[in-house]
Amino acid sequence: MEETNEQVEQTEEVVTEETEQAVNTENAEPSAEETTEEKTFTQSELDDIITKRIERERETVTKKTAQEARDNYIAEQGYEWEGKLVKTEAEYKQAVKEQELIDNYKQKDLPDEVIKELVESQKFREKYNEQQKTTEQQTKQQDDYKQFIESFPDAKAEDIPASVWEQVDKGKSLVDAYTHHENQSLKEQLKSLTEKKEIEQTNEENAASSTGSVTGQGTAKAARFTRDQVDKMSREDVDRNWSAIQKSMKNWE
Repeated sequence: MEETNEQVEQTEEVVTEETEQAVNTENAEPSAEETTEEKTFTQSELDDIITKRIERERETVTKKTAQEARDNYIAEQGYEWEGKLVKTEAEYKQAVKEQELIDNYKQKDLPDEVIKELVESQKFREKYNEQQKTTEQQTKQQDDYKQFIESFPDAKAEDIPASVWEQVDKGKSLVDAYTHHENQSLKEQLKSLTEKKEIEQTNEENAASSTGSVTGQGTAKAARFTRDQVDKMSREDVDRNWSAIQKSMKNWE
């Protein structure tokens, strides 16, 4: 069986066109139902979530479509190996590999019976090693899940965000990936609470200074807000402190 790199390049060209179509199909605007579910997020956060989701779906669809295109192309060529039609890229690569092995043995003037036995032995070892690898991965995964349940007994499958699974796919343990996610979430919550407290404290100081000005008691101290504090304010907070914000803006760089 003789094939060249030109056929592989033709396969990639077939994939490119179908892949672009799949990407364009998936790169659509989110439905109203999806955005309603995320209504507690700000628009910026929501846009970021949707963008990441589209990117994940696009990558998945692209890989799947590309593989299907390559398999279809191989199947259409009508290749045969050992009396059977070659229908997928994996089968094609295996056939090419075996042909190269046979050619190598023939150069050593080995009998056909010996060559066939050597090739079959090679196939058996590869299949065995693949099965061993799969078994090891499954065992590791089960141990990882068990450790996760022990470390986070109250966590549910739906509590695990896609970003955690992405880290797991890259080789990180589920426990480590989820721990990192939890730590980041706690940091963000703490930052939000701290900023909220700062705004509340500034509001109280502003209210106290306004009361002092009206009653004539004490020296009125004008409230000052930083740019970050104003960015974190609600519309009500901005309206309530607009005068102080305008004065504060003069000191912003």
